[in-house]
Amino acid sequence: MRTILLTLSILAFVQMAEAQVPAVWVAKKYRNNQVVSERCDTLKPGAAIEEKNPVRRVHPADPEEVLPVLIVDRRPEFPGGDAALLKFLFENIRYPSGDICYSGRAVFQFTVQPDGKLSDFCIARKTFPKLDEEVLRVARLMPDWTPGERNGVAVPVRMMIPLRIELER
Repeated sequence: MRTILLTLSILAFVQMAEAQVPAVWVAKKYRNNQVVSERCDTLKPGAAIEEKNPVRRVHPADPEEVLPVLIVDRRPEFPGGDAALLKFLFENIRYPSGDICYSGRAVFQFTVQPDGKLSDFCIARKTFPKLDEEVLRVARLMPDWTPGERNGVAVPVRMMIPLRIELER
C-alpha cells in the first residue's frame, strides 16, 4: 500500500482599497495527522508574494484589477481547525490511478464569503491535469467555514492553499 504525504500551507488575504500592512502566513507540514514542522513568515508591505516563494505566484483574471492585499484580523477557519482540514483533504483525495507517479504542489484558491459559504474555486498553480482535477473536486466538497473578520466585521476572504502531494517511498 502506498502512503500519501500531504504538506499544507494556508494563506488568507482580504482585498481592500486601503494602505498595505504586513501579511503573515503559516506553513505546517503534517504526517499521519501530526504536525511535524511549522514555519511562520511575514511579507513586507509592497513586496511581491513570489519573491518569498515562487510557488505562490497568482495571475489575476484581469491584470488591471489588482488591489492591495491586506491580512484579516481573524482568518477564516475550516470547522475544527487546520488539523481537521488536513484530515478532510487526506481522507477525500483519491490519488490518480495508473502507473504514472503524480506528485507536486497544487495551489488552489477559493473565497470564503461573509456567511461562510465557499465560492470562486480555481487552481492557481497547476501540477498534472489529473491531480489538479482531484484537488478541485475535493476543495468543492469542503463544508462552510467560519468567516474571516476585519475590524470585527465578516468580510469575503480569498484563501490560497498550497498543497504538496507525493507518494512516500
